[in-house]
Amino acid sequence: MFEVLRFLVVLGAALLASGGATAALVGLGGGFSDKLDIANQFAPLWLATSVLALALGLPFASGGWRVVTVAAAIVAILIGGFRVAPEVVARFEPKPPPSASERLKVVHFNVYMLNSEPRQAIAWLLAQDADVVVLVEAEGFYRGFAKDLLSRYPYCNGCVERGNWSNLILSKRPPVDHGRFERPDPDTEFPLLGGWSRFAGPGGDFTVVGAHLTWPWRRFGPPQREALAEFVREGQTDRMVLTGDFNMTPWSTALRRFDRSVGALTRRTHGQASWPANRYYRLPGLPLRFFPLLAIDQVYAGPGWRTVSVKRGPRLGSDHYPIVVELAATPKRP
Repeated sequence: MFEVLRFLVVLGAALLASGGATAALVGLGGGFSDKLDIANQFAPLWLATSVLALALGLPFASGGWRVVTVAAAIVAILIGGFRVAPEVVARFEPKPPPSASERLKVVHFNVYMLNSEPRQAIAWLLAQDADVVVLVEAEGFYRGFAKDLLSRYPYCNGCVERGNWSNLILSKRPPVDHGRFERPDPDTEFPLLGGWSRFAGPGGDFTVVGAHLTWPWRRFGPPQREALAEFVREGQTDRMVLTGDFNMTPWSTALRRFDRSVGALTRRTHGQASWPANRYYRLPGLPLRFFPLLAIDQVYAGPGWRTVSVKRGPRLGSDHYPIVVELAATPKRP
């Protein structure tokens, strides 16, 4: 009986290690193909399974089984570690003392069009008392549910009486300017969903941008990302804040390329897993309801802002967790 169990453990370790190594090697092609880059989106998962395979393979496997398991696990751990470790380290970097002159609290939340707990979600949002709230798939709050939210945040970029209520920027203070992405040039074949609002602040005007990008392997994923990056580069990026459901994780080649394309903006979210928080309507049988896998909701800010804190909110009837970011204005040099 013991030998049978031992064989099953050895076999399982070999399969886990081989699967992790395969995913790691496939992910190396992410620089050439967004479809191959899908493997990198799940890097923490196959990295963890490879570590488990190594832990099981070393004490229980022998001979050829041990060589295969250990070699495959090491390949996956080295490649996966290269992708995941920088994000883990960045989360524990000491935060500089915040400026007392100007603070900004922003909540980003993909509400989910079929939100099952809209009243609880709105109560949580009100309790955060943020300066700006950026909502994606806000149809989940449409009409009667949003009355209290709009009374606290009367300035809404994207609210319409009828039609698409998908991407909103809510604020307490009136914007000095604003715009939308919903109506692209007729010659383009991809929609860039979202908008931007510019506000006056003690340190000067600042802009909050909210966007919802498609899955990166879809045909119009790359031009959509480039359109957003171009808008950011042309703006006043020093005091810009960019938030969104990007559908890309920090360990993917696609998001790393986007990081490099937005000029002075730097990503302030570092691996806060935000999906899935609840069952996804396209995958009703998804067993990982309480185990978020993908860090696909991101927040960027320009050098005019320093990070005070980045936190993930609770489950609120959406398939995404909200992200709460607090920023402090960078003191101006004399």
